[in-house]
Amino acid sequence: MARERECQYGGLTVDGRASQPPTLHLVRAVSLCILIGLHSLWAATPAKSEIVVALDAEILPLDPFAHNHTANAVIDWLVHDQLFFRDGKTLRPIPSVAESLKPIDDVTWEIKLRPGIRFHNGEPVDAAAVKFTLERLLHMDQKSPYRSAFAWVKEVELVNDLVVRLHAHRPVPSLSDLLTRLHVLPPRYLTEVGEARFAEAPVGAGPYRVSAWNRPGPLTLQANEGYWGGPKGRPSIRTITFRTILDQAQRFNKLLSESVHIARGLTIDQAMLLNHADVARISAKPTPRVVFLLMDGDGRASKTPLTERRVRRAISYAIPIEEMINTVLHKFAVRAPGGLTPLHFGYDANIHPRPYDLQKARALLQEAGHPEGFELPLNFSPTALPGAERLAASILDSLGKIGVKVKIRRFADAHEFYTQFRQGKLEGLSLLAWGSGASFDADAIFYPLFRSGQAQTYNANPDVDKLLDEGRATIDPEKRKAIYSTVQKLILDQAYWVPLYGQYILEGVNRKLDYEASSDELMYLFAATWKGNHRQE
Repeated sequence: MARERECQYGGLTVDGRASQPPTLHLVRAVSLCILIGLHSLWAATPAKSEIVVALDAEILPLDPFAHNHTANAVIDWLVHDQLFFRDGKTLRPIPSVAESLKPIDDVTWEIKLRPGIRFHNGEPVDAAAVKFTLERLLHMDQKSPYRSAFAWVKEVELVNDLVVRLHAHRPVPSLSDLLTRLHVLPPRYLTEVGEARFAEAPVGAGPYRVSAWNRPGPLTLQANEGYWGGPKGRPSIRTITFRTILDQAQRFNKLLSESVHIARGLTIDQAMLLNHADVARISAKPTPRVVFLLMDGDGRASKTPLTERRVRRAISYAIPIEEMINTVLHKFAVRAPGGLTPLHFGYDANIHPRPYDLQKARALLQEAGHPEGFELPLNFSPTALPGAERLAASILDSLGKIGVKVKIRRFADAHEFYTQFRQGKLEGLSLLAWGSGASFDADAIFYPLFRSGQAQTYNANPDVDKLLDEGRATIDPEKRKAIYSTVQKLILDQAYWVPLYGQYILEGVNRKLDYEASSDELMYLFAATWKGNHRQE
């Protein structure tokens, strides 16, 4: 009866399009409910040692430091091992390839590696490999999004085969967090085959190895039979195939037919419908990815009324964030009043969101000399942010109530959107999501977005710069918390952005598979098992 009642209220759309007539919504929802009930009758039983994952984005070349692309990050995490590992339950970094991390002084650390670990090609994972990886990263051109994260490295010193010392230009308070993102690479193999070949056929030290990939087709990983184990453990699933399925409805239907066993990037409507499916279920987790409305307060792309603080504050008062979370996102989101979620180091529970107040917003525009309003562009890419179309429609409607006419600038290509973002070409307002490379530290959000001189900074402020530099100069956690609390309050006071919410990751999972989504947006597939199977130790 629960499924029948759901079908009767057909206000949910399968393909994410909110502009269809109500009658069509009903037809689609009823049809989908019938499919949900019938799929279990003809679905094939999946092999007990393999899974198929449907990705919502193309797989780019496989050099793990060439880009910060979520689909690739998932694969990199399985193919490579890192010095530290983020525990899936506590979300805290713990040693992995690194056996220990010992501070020598405020700017020097000694890392001791575990003995006996080898890359897929037999090369040793040793101090020389760590040195090679870091030096290669630092010598990559400015296009690498990871280069700035490790720019603090001054020198990598080899102590012996298993011990390396990192000398830094400054203290690094979140070092273990950063080291969860350092994929150790094989020096001999990469030197022999070259950069281009490595990006097509990478070798790592992780629990899986790339066995087949003909771009742009599926990518297949096979379990690394010689894997050492560590905190990831030896995988039970022997074969993983990643298929890119960009169409939301097709990806969902493949999940229901068991053609795929995990589907990434589900819509809110699809997530709600899975509550009533026999074949698959929803796995949803909060993440440190923050969705926000950025304002070009500097007039970097072009001069607009946003260079006036009262105008920016007016816009921040006019966005009904709580209503958006409840109605557009159906509570698959968490408030981030200061720009951080409760998952972040630096989150301040005492920072309260700016209230929704249209009267206040209109008064501020009047004071700023815009009683009749004005026009602003709103930039977004639906492929970069789930639900962007609906969020943009809500923002357009809300700002229209205070006389601000929004001109939609929609980017079909997420890569082009982010390229223009970095180049300072996004005029007016931009709807963005920032995952900070799965880092849980406040610095990973505020420094790249608000420090003067950074490619993504549209609001330079010397007071913010000073605070952000201080946040990097001390390793005292209480001092850092106080610094980032002040940073959040200052940025909110200037209304450089409107933090909307912390995003949830939504994955559809076959009900026979023991697997859950993760808050760091990676996929712990090495820990997945088909129910009834036992994981290797």
